[in-house]
Amino acid sequence: MNVLVGGRTDPLPPAEAFMNTEPPAAATRDEGLVPPASSLTAAQWDTWYLTGAVRQITQVESEQFCRYIDPLPGQTAVDIGCGVGTWTRQLARWGLSVTGYDYSSEAIKRARRMAGPRQSYQLWDVDAAPVPPDHAPGSVDIVTCRLSLPYLHWPHLRTTVTPWLSNGGVFHALIPLEESTPLNARDPYRRAMTLEQIHDLGDGWAFARHYRTRSRNLTGLILRGWHGNANHGHPVVVDGGPPATSDTARVPGGPPLA
Repeated sequence: MNVLVGGRTDPLPPAEAFMNTEPPAAATRDEGLVPPASSLTAAQWDTWYLTGAVRQITQVESEQFCRYIDPLPGQTAVDIGCGVGTWTRQLARWGLSVTGYDYSSEAIKRARRMAGPRQSYQLWDVDAAPVPPDHAPGSVDIVTCRLSLPYLHWPHLRTTVTPWLSNGGVFHALIPLEESTPLNARDPYRRAMTLEQIHDLGDGWAFARHYRTRSRNLTGLILRGWHGNANHGHPVVVDGGPPATSDTARVPGGPPLA
């Protein structure tokens, strides 16, 4: 596998190059990827979805996703923390078969009302409930997590996601980036992650890349090739290049669907 760095193509070291025979005795990076104990309840999210404004999809967001992930009709996708299904519907519009999961019953109810072909929605507490039997190991091509990763227990989610992914499958997240004044301290409904935490999400994957978006407080993350050791240190993590434009990105199916 090769990775694009500054206009040149460099070979990506094999997964074995990242493996340690013994994990470090110090606390693992996973400990910094667990949400605070004061996580919002399902009932609180139900209330929010009755009144809160959902962030819509921009053309640039769609173009960048297509540029880096290249979704194809007929693929299978899972959308974690789908909310009212805004991103789930976009994936379905590109021809993917998608299951959206959220633990707010109000969000799932609204998503089901707007559901179209190739979509299904399930109530699931990713952090605490048993893994749903909806997907066989190796059957999912793309797992997405749009704006929801800062609320989730990453080590637990990773344990769930990795068996689902097919050979060559990809995990993609759009993550709010924490600024100088932590969003977490200002508004529990606007959680974010630091750049260091985003780097640490790549531990244990053969390929990890985060890319810039047009919004200064959002970053995209791409993970491929989980090899099972989250404590060894960082794989190759490369900042993405300039935002995609309609001339360079293949966006199937026209403009985004809200």
